[in-house]
Amino acid sequence: MSLESNGVVVTAVMSDSESADLGFMRGDVVRRINGKEISTLEDVRAAVQKAQAEGRTQVLVLKIGASGPHWLAAPVPPQN
Repeated sequence: MSLESNGVVVTAVMSDSESADLGFMRGDVVRRINGKEISTLEDVRAAVQKAQAEGRTQVLVLKIGASGPHWLAAPVPPQN
């Protein structure tokens, strides 16, 4: 991922990954996770860590892609 002024840009998606299955594509911009505005990679990490601490299994992600904005329910990785 790289930074954009209004979100975090997805720079790569493995073709056989869960992210690809969810519809994430290179160039998409992640704007919100669970209603919180995302501007940095640290924002992404913090949102995932908060969801893990709350015992959530999914987060709601707003991504902006070539076909416009989409809300996705993305799984939260297990806490280590």
